[in-house]
Amino acid sequence: MTEIRSSATQYGLVAVSIHWIMAILLCAAIYFGFAAAGTKAEADKVALLQLHATAGICVLLLSLTRVTWWLFFDKKPESVPDSSKGRRAIAGTVHFLLIALPLLGAAIGTTIAIQSGAIPTLFFGASIPLPDFWESALRLPHGIVARVILVLVIIHIAGFLLGLVLKPKAQFKRIWFR
Repeated sequence: MTEIRSSATQYGLVAVSIHWIMAILLCAAIYFGFAAAGTKAEADKVALLQLHATAGICVLLLSLTRVTWWLFFDKKPESVPDSSKGRRAIAGTVHFLLIALPLLGAAIGTTIAIQSGAIPTLFFGASIPLPDFWESALRLPHGIVARVILVLVIIHIAGFLLGLVLKPKAQFKRIWFR
């Protein structure tokens, strides 16, 4: 039987589901954002930005759900046995930033969409031309947050792969469906 909550050694169904759905949505949001930035055709840019914004909103809601879940309904499993202090510190920092930065990125993106007047075009099909997002002072920080998230995802995956080498069964079972 699958446990909804986490145990001392494994993440529960809710935490595992949030983790993997968040990973997919976060990568999708970043991909569509970069693709939109490199697209000239207005219709294509609108379509990509709609996907980017939708994935970003889902990331925001899922991040808030994740924080609420950990604060009020569940506790995280203990650290992987035999992990060094340094590895635990790096993992903790990366995990924290992979929760905080998507929230920041979504907040910045929402602010850009509101300040630029793009909401009617992106969400309500208005035939108003898109603004030049490069004029927004928040455009650069939004892109930097996305790039830092990508670096953190790479570090996260590298840490996971290292864990597979050191403790193959323990590592994968922690964050996969039981």
